Amino acid sequence: VGSEMCIRDSLKDNKKIGVLYAPKGTDTRFGERVLPVIGYENMTFQLKGGMYAPFMNSNVNPYFANEELKQLIEQNLPADYPLEFLPVKTMSEEYGENLYYIIHFTKIFDVIDEKHSKYVPGTDSIAVPCIDYNKAKDLDFFNSTARRGSFIVSDKIKKLMKKRKLDTGIEFWEWRSL
Repeated sequence: VGSEMCIRDSLKDNKKIGVLYAPKGTDTRFGERVLPVIGYENMTFQLKGGMYAPFMNSNVNPYFANEELKQLIEQNLPADYPLEFLPVKTMSEEYGENLYYIIHFTKIFDVIDEKHSKYVPGTDSIAVPCIDYNKAKDLDFFNSTARRGSFIVSDKIKKLMKKRKLDTGIEFWEWRSL
């Protein structure tokens, strides 16, 4: 079906990808789930512990994309897709100021195959989700839960990211479906 995008700790040249830190006092659940993101317009995130990359982690809920990664994703999705990119300023003493975008889904895609997923024993909580191929086969960039960072890219977008060298600091975890 596709690959889940995850942050890697370091690059081949041993330069570390930094983390974007929200202003002090920001709720760690900022931007969580599919609820509207409030208050991002006047925030400046600080880059710490490394360099900028196309896809960035933060100390609060959202992940971020730079302009080039945002454009690649947007070019491969319909105009009415339930995904928004919310602009925020970032600042680094070493690398200067940049504009990044919060990657924010406005819906949770119904793609989980509940029958074949693995559950936490004695509960109805999914421990290892299985993606339903028929529900996800035409999706190129989607989430499967409200959990932080749980979005999946199609092989098409993954290949474009690699071709354009927008996969710096990203590890792709392959998803399989039945």
